Amino acid sequence: MVKPEAGDKRCAAKIEILKALCKLQYPSPSLFRRAMRHIQMEPSWGGPVDTAAEVRALGAMGLAQTDYTEVQEEIVPCCSTPSATTAHRRGCVPSRLPDCPAARCCCG
Repeated sequence: MVKPEAGDKRCAAKIEILKALCKLQYPSPSLFRRAMRHIQMEPSWGGPVDTAAEVRALGAMGLAQTDYTEVQEEIVPCCSTPSATTAHRRGCVPSRLPDCPAARCCCG
């Protein structure tokens, strides 16, 4: 994720990789935790925009599928960001987190 705006416009590759890892139920939480914190500002008309909302949502989804013991403490703050509502409509956090806003999204 070094200089990501240069090599992965709109986070397209990261999104597809995270989707595959979620589908495979990749067991290691460290990658998903890193994805949940990723911000990628890209040039846009009117100023830079963050294109990594879906990366963060997929990171939360993947983390929820692991055996990470502090999963709720990690995911709930991520769910409360303005970009989270839009991003969570594209994915679904498993029922392991029934009290998290992300768990109420539609599965896509």
